[in-house]
Amino acid sequence: MKSQWRGALRFEQLASVYKASRINLNSHVRPDGLLYMNERFTNVLGCGAFMLVDNVAGLSEMQEAGEAFDIYDSLEDPGEKVRFFLRNEWERVAVAAREA
Repeated sequence: MKSQWRGALRFEQLASVYKASRINLNSHVRPDGLLYMNERFTNVLGCGAFMLVDNVAGLSEMQEAGEAFDIYDSLEDPGEKVRFFLRNEWERVAVAAREA
């Protein structure tokens, strides 16, 4: 891990990191909480970046409304979806460009 550490970022730098990332992964401590969103969820969506997120209660309804993220349902699912979106750049860009 030490070899990967690049130093801490200030809050205002996070948007550029999220936007530069092809895929942002997110998980929640309380996925059973109705529409419980952590800070990363709102920050990634707020800067228009693409995100894979765990299936928080009520989140699929937001996705159907056109929000810019994709949901994973199990621990095996993110790997499959990451491979799909890395192979299909146009699909990832289209999801990130969705507007509610």
